[in-house]
Amino acid sequence: MKTKIKKRLKIVFVGTTDFAKKYLKSLIKSKHKITKVITKRIFFKRKCISEVEKIAKKNFIPVIYKTNLNNSKIIRKIKKKNPDIMIIVAYGEKIPEKIINIFPLKAINIHPSILPRWKGPSPIQRAILNGDKETGISIILINEKIDSGNILYKKKCKIEKKDTFLSLSKKLCNIGIKCMFLTLKNIYKNKEHKQKDIKNNNLYAHKIKKSETKLVWSKKAIDIERSIRAFFPNPGNYFIYKKKRIKIIESKIFFSKKKCLHGKIIKISKNGIYVGTKENYLIIKKIQLEGKKIINSIDIYNGYKNFFKIGDVIK
Repeated sequence: MKTKIKKRLKIVFVGTTDFAKKYLKSLIKSKHKITKVITKRIFFKRKCISEVEKIAKKNFIPVIYKTNLNNSKIIRKIKKKNPDIMIIVAYGEKIPEKIINIFPLKAINIHPSILPRWKGPSPIQRAILNGDKETGISIILINEKIDSGNILYKKKCKIEKKDTFLSLSKKLCNIGIKCMFLTLKNIYKNKEHKQKDIKNNNLYAHKIKKSETKLVWSKKAIDIERSIRAFFPNPGNYFIYKKKRIKIIESKIFFSKKKCLHGKIIKISKNGIYVGTKENYLIIKKIQLEGKKIINSIDIYNGYKNFFKIGDVIK
């Protein structure tokens, strides 16, 4: 006989990034109750609180900000409110089995890919870098392995040619929030957990390395353009020119059969800076110099004629 589950669930929410923030906000507005939030402090030049923590405190929700949850004090804190389920979005740490077993309905993780493709910490960036035509949202039941539990719900999403990490994240977030509430509805309707698995296309989304953010002009233009979109707005792609670090915000491929030295500036116009690559040219449309505002191709043409020179080679 199935156990009757109440419709108003008591939830412990776990997440850190801006992607997670929107899920928390939607849950706060819903009929469900957030009993506690678990997040991490962010380290970037200095330690600062995450957007998830800010929202939790604004709504008077108790916060635990630890990466190691495997201790008796934290377990007691979580148990205190008798929560029903844990929801994990972009947390980046493994949840101990002792914590998962606190919850009668266990824990679910909302992952921005169609699993098992792009398991791991950087699925959105890796999908764009790889030139994938689609990605999606998978909601999985947590087990002892990362991104490997039973898939309870999944929804595909098309990747458009101009999608950046930012734009694709927003689309996936909107889809994921709907999927999350449908999954919770299925849970309290006592629908069976469904195993939906894909036997091929199993790629791992490794964490983005700092070395990946420096442009390599010996690559094809299509790969460089994908990289710029995948890393926008952060961490961003950059190149070095005249000892200055310059971030590329937007680019476009110029198709040509002509061969050119990798990184060589072959043309500067109101459309942008044309640079040679292994295959075709890359048109740099928007840039940001260190300590400066983002400027478009017209501003580059009008304001930096004496800085960028045709024939120079970009490192």
